[in-house]
Amino acid sequence: MEALYRFVENMFAGLARVIYHHPIPPLLLVAAITLALVIQLPNLKMDTSNESFFHADSPELLNYFAFKEQFGREDMIIIATEADDIFDPAFLRRIGALHEALEAQVPYLDEVTSLLNARSTRGEGDELIVEDLFENWPQTAGEMQVLQRRAMANPIYRNLLLSSDGRVTALTVRPSPYAAVVEEIDILSGFEDETPAQSTPPPEFLNDRQTAEFVAATLAVVAQFEADDFRLRVGGMPVMTEVVKQHMRQDMSRFLLAAIAGITLLLYLMFRRISGVVLPLVTIILTLLCTLGLMGLADIAFKVPTQILPSFLIAVGVGSSVHILSQFFWRFDAGGDREQALVGALRQSGAPVLGAALTTAVGMLSFSNASLAPLAEMGVFAGAGIVISLLYTLILIPALLALAPIKRKQPRDASVTGMDRFLSGCADFAIRYRRTNMLVATAITLLALTGLTRLQFEHNPLEWFPVDHTLRTDIESLNESLKGVLTMELVIDTGEENGLYSPSLLQALDAMGQDIQAIEHRGMASEKVLSIADVVKEINLALNADQPEHYVIPDNRELVAQELFLFENTGTDDLEDIVDSQFRQARYTVKLPWMGSTVIHGYSEVLLDTVRNALPDGVTTTLTGIGKLF
Repeated sequence: MEALYRFVENMFAGLARVIYHHPIPPLLLVAAITLALVIQLPNLKMDTSNESFFHADSPELLNYFAFKEQFGREDMIIIATEADDIFDPAFLRRIGALHEALEAQVPYLDEVTSLLNARSTRGEGDELIVEDLFENWPQTAGEMQVLQRRAMANPIYRNLLLSSDGRVTALTVRPSPYAAVVEEIDILSGFEDETPAQSTPPPEFLNDRQTAEFVAATLAVVAQFEADDFRLRVGGMPVMTEVVKQHMRQDMSRFLLAAIAGITLLLYLMFRRISGVVLPLVTIILTLLCTLGLMGLADIAFKVPTQILPSFLIAVGVGSSVHILSQFFWRFDAGGDREQALVGALRQSGAPVLGAALTTAVGMLSFSNASLAPLAEMGVFAGAGIVISLLYTLILIPALLALAPIKRKQPRDASVTGMDRFLSGCADFAIRYRRTNMLVATAITLLALTGLTRLQFEHNPLEWFPVDHTLRTDIESLNESLKGVLTMELVIDTGEENGLYSPSLLQALDAMGQDIQAIEHRGMASEKVLSIADVVKEINLALNADQPEHYVIPDNRELVAQELFLFENTGTDDLEDIVDSQFRQARYTVKLPWMGSTVIHGYSEVLLDTVRNALPDGVTTTLTGIGKLF
C-alpha cells in the first residue's frame, strides 16, 4: 500500500513538472473544454412543473400524458371575485370585460369559462338547446332573477363557477394542451395520386416556457382589472409553478452572490494575497459554468431540487483549490523556487485531493437511480461537476501558478498563530476530557435519534411562502369559497365501444359521486365531482320540462344514446372533454382543496378503494391528474 501511495505521489509530482515547463497546452485544453460547454448555456431551461419530477418513462407521467392527449389539460388558472350581488348587471359587465380581455390577450389559451358562457341546457318540445347562460342578456330585473335562480339551482355550477352562498363567482382559464393548433386530418390525403402520404408528427405538449407566457399574460390581464371594489383572487397549479420559478431565480442569485462573497472574504483572510483569492474563484466559477453548460447540452432543465447545485459545487470545489494553494504558498514563501513549490504541493496534496473528489463524486452519483428525476439529475451533474472541478484544480491552477506573477511573502512563525493555538487547545481538550466528551456526544446522538423519529416527509409548496403572501392567501381563500383548486382525474374504461351508454354503469358513476363526497381523510374531502353522468342527468332534465324528478339517469340504453346524440348535435364540443370518440372511456373529475402531498396520497388510496368497489366488473379505472402527480 505504501508503494502504491509513493507511486501516486510521484505521478502527481511528474504532472506538476510537465505543466510547469509546458503550461500553454494545458491552458488550451482547458479553454477548449470550457468553450465547448459554456456555449451550451443558452440551451439551459428552467422547469418547475409537477411533470418535471418524473422520469420520461414513469408510468405516472405516461398516464398523465395519455390523459392530456385524450381530454386536454385539467390544470387551469382560477380567477375568483366576491360581491354582495354577483348578478348585478354592472358587476356582470365587469366580469364580461375581464372574460373578453383574457380571450384576446392570453396566448396558448384553450378556453375561458365564466357565468357568461357557462353551459345552459334546456328543452323546447323534442328539441334540445345548449347555449351560453347569458346567450340572451336579461332586459328586466325579473328576467335577471329568473336567470339567477337557474344558475343557483344548477349543481354543475356549484363550487366551480359559483360558491354555495352565491357571493363568489369564478372564471376558469384553461391552457391549450399543445403548443400549436392541432389541424384536422384529411382522411382522403394520399389517395389523390400515387405519391405516398407523409405522416404528420404528433403535436408537442405546451412546454414550460410557453406555460410561463400563458400565466404571465393572464396575470397581466388580472392586474388591469384589479380594483378596490373588484378584488380578484388567483390560484391554480400553473400560477403556483410560475411563482415558485420566479422565487427560485431570485434565491439562486442570492445564494450564489452570498457564497462567492463569503468564500472571497475567507480566502483573503487565509492567504492575504490576490492570487489566493482569484485562482480558486476562477476554478469554481468555470466549474459552475461548465456544469450548467453540460446540463444544457444534455437538454436537462433546472428544477426545484437542483437549485442547490450551484452553491453545492462552489462549496465543494473551493476546498480542493485551497489544499493545493496552501501547500504551494507555504513552500514558495519558505524560499523554494516556483517549480519546487509546485511539485511539492501536488506531491503532498494531489492524492488527498483526488481521493476526496472521487469519493464525493461517487457519493453523488449514487443518486442517479433515484425514482424522482431531479434527484437523479442532481446526482449525475453534481458528480460531473466535481470531476470538472478536479480537472481545473489539477491542471488549470498549476498552469496559472507557473505563469502568474506571484510575490514571495515573509513566512510567519506558524507555531504562534492564533489558529494553531486554538486547534492545539481543541486536541488537548479532546484527550484530557475524553470520557466527558464521549458522554456528551452520546447524549447529543440520543437526542438526535429522538428527533429523527418525529421527522415527517411532506411536499406542500404553498407552505414555502409566508402566511401573508398573495398567492398563499388567494389559494386559501379559494379553498374556502370554492372548495379547492386541485383535481384528481379518474379515467373510467368500460372495455368496449359505446360502453358508456349503459344505464347501470352511468347510475353506478352517479352513485359513486356520493360515496366519494362522503370520504374524509385528515381534513381532506371533496365537495365537487363531475362526470358524464352529470351531463346525462342535465340532458334528461332539460328534455322533461325541468321537472326535478327527471334529474336522473334514464333506465333505457337507447334513450341514453339518443340523448347524447342530441347533445352532440347542438354544436357543443363539451363531450370531447369528458369522453373519448368511441364512448369507451370517460373522465371523472374529483375537485379537492389544496393540502400537503402526504394527505393527498392517503386520500387517493381511499378514493381508489371506493371507486373500485363502486364500479361493475370489467370496468377499470386509472387515477391521474395533477393531484396524483403531486
